[in-house]
Amino acid sequence: MRSPVEVVGAGRTDAGVHASNYVAHVDCPSALDLDELVFRINRFLPDDLVLFEAIPAPDEFHARFSAQGRGYRYSIQRTKSAFGRDTAWAYERPLNEQLLDEMAASLLGEHHFGAFERSGSAETNGMCTIRHARWVRDSDQWVFEIEGTRFLRNMVRALVGTMVEHAAADRGLEQWDRLRQSQKRTESGPSAPAQGLTFAGAGYAAPLFNGRETPDFITKR
Repeated sequence: MRSPVEVVGAGRTDAGVHASNYVAHVDCPSALDLDELVFRINRFLPDDLVLFEAIPAPDEFHARFSAQGRGYRYSIQRTKSAFGRDTAWAYERPLNEQLLDEMAASLLGEHHFGAFERSGSAETNGMCTIRHARWVRDSDQWVFEIEGTRFLRNMVRALVGTMVEHAAADRGLEQWDRLRQSQKRTESGPSAPAQGLTFAGAGYAAPLFNGRETPDFITKR
């Protein structure tokens, strides 16, 4: 018997953002053949969306609230290319690489990230604990990796946009620290374009898919 179900995802992202190894849960009224379910759903999904696997989960599991951390990856294309423009920000201007690394390192730990929350957001606790933040540079592809316990609305895109703005202008770490600690969105830079951001995965107390759901730049816990 057919019946509607609600799909609950591991987190929300802005329009135009991508996701890999995204976890979601549904509460089903009866037992299902999960392999058959995956096959049938993939037949109807659009080409840019795929269901990898479905498994039974404990009754208390919640894709969003059970997550102990989430990771994101932001890609910047450093040279002009006809490919990959829908998954990266094309930015060719010179950037201070050392400053980028220093700004990323300054994010580690527990901080207030109000300076990077979308303007007009409902008042929330702006404290977030960041456990991994770094820039990885591979020729013409630069990638910012970040993982933490929680993220504010638009936070990663605002972080990347502001870091790039500071690195392009070579403003120095002291000015960056003042901005970061101001807790005011009006003090920071523009948000990076949505297409460069990818939700890279979420971490749970017990691995769900042999750890596949955890961002690949994080040591499996």
